Amino acid sequence: MNASRHRITVIVGGTFLLLGAFLAGAWHAQSVAAQNKFGQPKSVIHVVIYKWKDGVSDADKQQALDGIKDMAGKIPGMKNVWLKTQRN
Repeated sequence: MNASRHRITVIVGGTFLLLGAFLAGAWHAQSVAAQNKFGQPKSVIHVVIYKWKDGVSDADKQQALDGIKDMAGKIPGMKNVWLKTQRN
């Protein structure tokens, strides 16, 4: 009877050990998969730098900027357009 009790204890202990290792492996795989997830931004910002050629009139510059605004208004999903002169 003592040998059979020992054998059952070893089998039950081994089963718990195997189950624990399986659960630990599954938990680790889930945490690694979570690290590889990525999201997409809710908005995309494009920065465009332009330089006017020498001799371009102010009227032509304004016409080009108005064309950018008009084009942006025709693109679905575009919410904002900032046109700003900045000198570095």
